[in-house]
Amino acid sequence: ATLIGVVVGAILVLAVIWVIMQSLAGPPASQRQPTAANWTQAYVIFDDVLEDWVDQGWVAGEFHDRFKEAWRKERAGDRAGAYQIWDPLFYELATMRAVMLDGSPRFGEHASVNGENLPVYMGMIDDQSPSDVMFEQNERYADGLLWFVRSRARITNSGGEQ
Repeated sequence: ATLIGVVVGAILVLAVIWVIMQSLAGPPASQRQPTAANWTQAYVIFDDVLEDWVDQGWVAGEFHDRFKEAWRKERAGDRAGAYQIWDPLFYELATMRAVMLDGSPRFGEHASVNGENLPVYMGMIDDQSPSDVMFEQNERYADGLLWFVRSRARITNSGGEQ
């Protein structure tokens, strides 16, 4: 009888510890709202990626310039001006089809349904599937970039935070 009591007591203690740990951990990353710092971190990453892609000839320099201009306008508080750039950029990305033989990124054709790569670049979750294969990394950057631009267009159009 005492052995059963010890086992039940240990289970209860573990259950209480688990509940406390869950409450301290906060909501899962998928339910957290990104901060301005998260968006800035992602912007810096995608700005570097776009610069590399322009150098590779995969993306036009003009596209990268508009990406930077939309961010600059948004940071300056010109939400309407930023939206006028973000929205067309999103549709342009969503319809881009790059030739994959050279390892260049695909955008809308193979985008994730829920933008699962964006929180990685925002620093909100750890990258659980790092890739040393540039082909795969470019695919993930393309997906994250598509969702970044889509999110910025929605935020600047709605007047929402961040």
